[in-house]
Amino acid sequence: MVFGSYKRENWDIIYEFYNATRTVKEWLTFLFYGENETNR
Repeated sequence: MVFGSYKRENWDIIYEFYNATRTVKEWLTFLFYGENETNR
């Protein structure tokens, strides 16, 4: 029971971390290429 909840929490942390890194990549891409994309 405890191990199952611990495992689920780990997956939640990994999933949140993945979403955070993906959001950072999107923001970096927007900061570097956003102006060029919108001016097209």
